[in-house]
Amino acid sequence: MDQEVRVEVTKMLDVSICSGQSDLINQLDSHLHEFLRATNIKHQQMAMDTIVREMSKLQIITDDKEEELKAWDMFISVICKIYANSKESTKISKTILKVVKQLYRLFPDRTQTMFDEEVTSLWFGKQETLSNGTLQRVSIMIDECELMKKFLENNLRVFTASLSRIMMGYCICSDVVDVASCQVSTKICLQTIQLHPHIGEKIIWKDSEDEMKDHTKDIITCLLMIIFSKRFSRECSLLAGSAVGLLINTSPSQEDAMATAVNLLKLTTEVTPERRLEFGKLSVSFGVDDSISNHAFPTLVLLKAMLTCLDKELLVADVMLEGKKMRFLFDVLFPEVCKVCKNVTKVQFHSFQVLMLWLQCVRNSIHQVYRDQNHPSRVFTKDCKYTTTVLQLVWENWENPIDGVVDCIKASFSELLEIYSEESRLCKEVDNTFYDDLSVRLVNTPWHVKGKYGPLCSLISYIGAAKFLTAHPEVASSLVSCLATNYLAPPACEVYKTFLQNLRKECSASSEDSLAEYWSLFWKSHLLAALCHETQLLRHNASHYWLPWTLKIFPAAHEMLITELSNHSEMFSPTRCLHAQIGVLNVARNLKIINGCDLQPEPICQALWHLDDDVRSDAVGLLCNSHKKSEPLSELECRLLKEFLPINLNCDSSPFRQHLYAYMKRLVVRIRDSCIATLKQNLKEKKGRQPPSVDSSTPRTVEMSVDFVDWLFDLSVSSLFPGSCYQRRKTSLELILAILESLITGDGIARRKGQTPDSAGLLMDWANGCKKWMFFSQRNASLILSCMEDGTNEIRELAYSILAVYFPWPLVCLTTECPKYTARHILQQSYHLLCSPKAMESESGAIMCKLVFQKYVAEMGWKFTMKLHSPEEISIAVDTKPTEGDSRLCFVKELQEQLMQQYEAAKRNLLKAATTSPLHGILLALRRCLTENNITTAMTTNENSDDLKSVIGQILETVETIVNAMLQVLFGKVQIQTLTYHQTLPRWGLLSAR
Repeated sequence: MDQEVRVEVTKMLDVSICSGQSDLINQLDSHLHEFLRATNIKHQQMAMDTIVREMSKLQIITDDKEEELKAWDMFISVICKIYANSKESTKISKTILKVVKQLYRLFPDRTQTMFDEEVTSLWFGKQETLSNGTLQRVSIMIDECELMKKFLENNLRVFTASLSRIMMGYCICSDVVDVASCQVSTKICLQTIQLHPHIGEKIIWKDSEDEMKDHTKDIITCLLMIIFSKRFSRECSLLAGSAVGLLINTSPSQEDAMATAVNLLKLTTEVTPERRLEFGKLSVSFGVDDSISNHAFPTLVLLKAMLTCLDKELLVADVMLEGKKMRFLFDVLFPEVCKVCKNVTKVQFHSFQVLMLWLQCVRNSIHQVYRDQNHPSRVFTKDCKYTTTVLQLVWENWENPIDGVVDCIKASFSELLEIYSEESRLCKEVDNTFYDDLSVRLVNTPWHVKGKYGPLCSLISYIGAAKFLTAHPEVASSLVSCLATNYLAPPACEVYKTFLQNLRKECSASSEDSLAEYWSLFWKSHLLAALCHETQLLRHNASHYWLPWTLKIFPAAHEMLITELSNHSEMFSPTRCLHAQIGVLNVARNLKIINGCDLQPEPICQALWHLDDDVRSDAVGLLCNSHKKSEPLSELECRLLKEFLPINLNCDSSPFRQHLYAYMKRLVVRIRDSCIATLKQNLKEKKGRQPPSVDSSTPRTVEMSVDFVDWLFDLSVSSLFPGSCYQRRKTSLELILAILESLITGDGIARRKGQTPDSAGLLMDWANGCKKWMFFSQRNASLILSCMEDGTNEIRELAYSILAVYFPWPLVCLTTECPKYTARHILQQSYHLLCSPKAMESESGAIMCKLVFQKYVAEMGWKFTMKLHSPEEISIAVDTKPTEGDSRLCFVKELQEQLMQQYEAAKRNLLKAATTSPLHGILLALRRCLTENNITTAMTTNENSDDLKSVIGQILETVETIVNAMLQVLFGKVQIQTLTYHQTLPRWGLLSAR
């Protein structure tokens, strides 16, 4: 809504509230004020929803007092003005429309009158040219509002005159086209013709002196100019084509309609810049671009318009051309369709979309064609021009790289098959040679041609899956070969799925076992070969694409596959058979074919202790995944995971560790949801008299699940011992993070995906009451904190995330019992690491310094004072309740002072300072504290912003001085102290070039 309209509406409401009226009207006006004052869409939506609820409670208004009716008139006027000028989101607009409908229910005449006034003001306003926003609003109202449709009906003549003036302004009077506004005005024209087709019937096709005749002629002229000119967008041309097609369709005479359609198509071949057309009783002339003769898009627009807008009777009608009687759909449109499809242009998608539309029209009108013939004969024979031409286009374009063309080709091929099948039924012919020839052509095409699989899917249902596989058994092997190539796996899966669906339809057996036996005749050996293949990609694609569809369509096939794989066929290695068996069990469990209690421990144990990482990974996935997200942890799963996890945390395979983290995260979520559901049920049975606690009524599964999570967390923390390898530490930290992400709730916790339910607190309280899940103990904090001194970035960042996001502060570690001493200890250790000449240790010190700055200084307001006694010794004073000064600013100043002291030491003795007081660590700490916590932004908004700018300026000056000093040394004591900061960077480039 424009600001001018907003101000006007606000004034109207102020007058309304002051005029003295009922409490209901005042309440509604108050909600409207809230809507107008709202600064975001959410609050606007809430205010308007409230008005809708209040209005829906009202029945017929019986109060006929003059003052009350005036108040309602004012309210109706305000709502109509808001709706007519609404430029908010679509959702809010539809909510306002609900209010308009409620008002129309209560006051139909008054609402329609005031709505007409607002639309009149909007459409016939003072401005000569309507804005794009106004045109958009009118178009939306025509689509969704019945009051707008009644306005059009009552004001059609003046609306059409205004619309013709607007379109003439875009098409003739303006050299520069406003593409967006022209497109919307063309859409309004199309909407008007759809709502009032009698415009064409009374004015275009009959001799009439109606004053609308000139306006209609102008509109048609503009529509044709839009179609034939390159100045307008393609979307605009397509809308104009649809409007023209609808106008042709209004003709009461079939001959006149056909003559106009044919003449329109002839215009596309003319080369003169001035075109003339007899459109019914109207003589239309318009100019076009000089280059339009080689432009195929007007032909496409007209073809699409005729195929989509003309009635079936018009499409199949006969037309006289050059003294010959021709069928419009077949003899006039089809050659034009073929011509645009064979031309290599930039509009190939639209070309093949027109081919698809033509075939759809043929299929929909084929019964009409046969009814009109005294002696019906096939239109689509095997060797007729229609069939051969369409097939040739399919063969040539089934791998067309243009987006959407392949889909149109596949749809066209399917339509052709359906037309042939429908004609066979109408002629009562049974001739499958056409389908057989197509199958031979597709099968003989090399298997690596991706385009053939779309038509193959369409052909299977017409031949029959069993018959096709019997006649061409090599197809199955070709589909298996496709699984070894990523881009061929999805289309090959579509063909495989189509085969399975048709096999199930063709089989007369009723039991699932018999259906699975029928499937095994054709596919069992091929699926087993794919699942047990030595190529890893082929195995993965078979398990990912084929296996799920196999078990979805033939659920009983899983027992058959498990039996075959358990026998360790001589054709496949035991490892591949075991891996495939685990894959089948995984898919069967996810599809609800088997439950966790149905799992047999023998193959799972073999897989969990296998040397192959992929086999072990899938076995863990089998234990953790379930189709039911709240399935309780079973004893078998608990026992096997406790045996497996301790010796697999240090696996070298990165994919294995990633999968392990994902699977364990799902398992913890499963445990959480199952335990919460059980505890809530117990609480419900006790009728909420007491909180859930450990007693005889607590299910064994809850205790076992809580014990498992506690064991898993303790195992992960214990694996962080000093000296543990990178793989064990990283896996353990990821498992800790997975547990905390799934179980800890809090407003300040940012999630990667999803949100932990608030009811997780109930489970946490229950576990803490059992002395379990003590995640934030001193020992755990100490071990995770020690990981921040690790030499790898990933482990340091993981430890930082866990401590900063989930642990309560102030932190208490085993080394100290007082939180103040813990903070001092962390900062002292951080400073010692910052002073290390080793880059990894200085980076560890910087991230620890960042942790202190974020949690103790920024969030808790503690103040630290550092005093350097020697490069190896520093004393730190901690004030937990500072009375003056911004603790964040003080901390930054302390770091700046340490930076200056180290720089002075470097000037005195550079080599000694490099080992005892390097600058790298302090600079890293300053960068992390000032740039990575969004704290600097918060500091600039308070009263210390000037002090902060001063400190940052001093730091930049110090950094510039240090850089100049480094260059001075590297350039051999060249006097460059006078260089500015911007002159320093080119010096670095010169130095690196040396």
